[in-house]
Amino acid sequence: MAASQFENICFVLDASRSSARADLEPTRLDACKNSVLEFIRHRKSMEQDVQTFYALVVVGREIKTLLSFGDYPTAETFEKEMENIYPGGPSNIAEGMGLAIKLHIEDIRISGTRTPKIVIIGDGHITESEHTTPDKMAKIASGLGIKIDTVKIGGLNHVQTLQEIAQVTQGKFFEAAKNSELLETMEKIASDYPGISSGKPKQFSKMLEKIAVPLKSDAEMKQESQEIVARIRNKNTYNKCGICFHIRDPVKKLDFSLSGRYCPSCGTGFHLHCINEWAESHGIHHVVRCPHCFYLLKIPVEIQQTVLLHEEFKKDHGEDTHQVQIEGYKVKRTIAKNLGEIVVYSSCPVCNNIFAE
Repeated sequence: MAASQFENICFVLDASRSSARADLEPTRLDACKNSVLEFIRHRKSMEQDVQTFYALVVVGREIKTLLSFGDYPTAETFEKEMENIYPGGPSNIAEGMGLAIKLHIEDIRISGTRTPKIVIIGDGHITESEHTTPDKMAKIASGLGIKIDTVKIGGLNHVQTLQEIAQVTQGKFFEAAKNSELLETMEKIASDYPGISSGKPKQFSKMLEKIAVPLKSDAEMKQESQEIVARIRNKNTYNKCGICFHIRDPVKKLDFSLSGRYCPSCGTGFHLHCINEWAESHGIHHVVRCPHCFYLLKIPVEIQQTVLLHEEFKKDHGEDTHQVQIEGYKVKRTIAKNLGEIVVYSSCPVCNNIFAE
């Protein structure tokens, strides 16, 4: 039975100087590494219920991403990467949270089908950052629907910041003073996977507008990108809308070079009015997923304003705002192989579908 749910989990591991302490055996850092591996192994046994993708951010001498979701890391991959993590440096958890949020943002842009979560493991002694704060990062995560579970290890009483991070993001806060408690805690978090009915926060759509990527104009597409896309889509379809399959804008009657924009991910072109109507047909505004690659795109505000002005103009002149005349093609149904070998497995000049025999 295939997994019905998908979750992205990014571990933020505190490898600062204090992680060398031996109140957990053999050290705090080693105990945390083992607990992450046990988490992944436990989730592996649940893969009929939930498919999990992992990433790893380390905070210490450096703040860096060791593994990203696109690496599709396994427990063995984690074990190998974590062998080279050593204690040292400050505990700048805020910037580690920032890196983890960036990893989730890129996945939301690409698909948005996986439930995002961050798990922070550390002793709670947070070093202040010059650039941001844990509270600010927690609010950004909350706006994107990213829950953060926090695990405070060791015996010292530095709990406030980790408690607040979990509270702001509707995550859970745990304490573990012993190795056994840490393993039990990680097993609890691993067993707590998202329900099918888990919703998005009210401010989710507003945050999507901030992280969506603008469509690119012809001038903004690099020359090499244009050539690659042209080869993939065939030269004569590069300047053709991927929704209406026309060169001229059906509303403003302008050439694609003036009214068209490109998806920065797959390079597919769209008339601005077409992509705006595509978004409205799906009941969304300001942002839309590319109809070809599902990348999260931002619709220019001026297009929506132009559409409103266009409709107002038609109302003032007594025209039907829903009647848009689109140029059509006269076609006749036939068998491709009857037209000769050169036609078989060629593509339609309008919709790009490949002909079969």
